[in-house]
Amino acid sequence: MHGNSRLRQAIIDLQKRCRVILVSNSYQETVDEFLRQLGFSGVFQTVCYSARKPSGMIESLGNTDPALLQKPQNLISISTLDELACYLDTL
Repeated sequence: MHGNSRLRQAIIDLQKRCRVILVSNSYQETVDEFLRQLGFSGVFQTVCYSARKPSGMIESLGNTDPALLQKPQNLISISTLDELACYLDTL
C-alpha cells in the first residue's frame, strides 16, 4: 500500500503555513502502522491518538498539546484523506 505522493507533499507544504494535526480515534500503534504503510511516517508534526471524536476531541487535543487550547485558532476539520485532497485543491 502506498499513499498519494502529491497529498503527502501538500500536507508538508501546508504545515509551512499553518498547524496541521492528525486526529484519529484509533490507537497509536494502529495509526503509526497505517501511516508507515502509506509512506506518511513523520509527515504530521502533531498526532492526536484515541481522540474519542466527536465528544472527546477537545479534551484529547488538550492532552496532546495543552497550548492548542490556550487561545482560539481557526480550525478546519477534515475527516478523510479524500476530503483533505479536495480541500487542498481549493488552496
